[in-house]
Amino acid sequence: MRQPWAAAWAAVAGAINASTAAYNTSTTYNSGNTYGSYNSNSYGNYGYKPYSVNTYGNYSGSYSGVSTTTIYDPAKAQALANQNSQNFRSSLDSIAARVQNKRQIIEQLVMKAQTIPPGNGHGGLIVTDTRKLNHKIEGDFEVVVKVGNEEHIFVVNRSFYNQKK
Repeated sequence: MRQPWAAAWAAVAGAINASTAAYNTSTTYNSGNTYGSYNSNSYGNYGYKPYSVNTYGNYSGSYSGVSTTTIYDPAKAQALANQNSQNFRSSLDSIAARVQNKRQIIEQLVMKAQTIPPGNGHGGLIVTDTRKLNHKIEGDFEVVVKVGNEEHIFVVNRSFYNQKK
């Protein structure tokens, strides 16, 4: 059950990545200097008195600026989403193939209900569900199966399997 969920979460992450990868942001920096000279002559009257002003000089300065542009590419987003969808489908197909393979192996190993004539034997794998027991309880257990007046005793060994990576 964990593998399909892991594949689904991977698909969600892939969809988010596909969406954000379709954005392209660029930043431009500009700067420069400006300089020059000016000369201005003004004439007029102030009240009844005429005036004349001659102004001249030089100017200089600098400027700078930053421009950020973000562009969204829907075609890229769709292509990435399609690839993500295909990856998800491939993951699910791979999981299904592994499950089917394990199911076939289990069907070959697990004993099936059948009549065993007296004096004959049969081997196979018996699976017992001991998940409700504390995982620290280990050892041999006797499983008693009564069929009519017959009593069959099976010894089952239980050990804790710790899957650490």
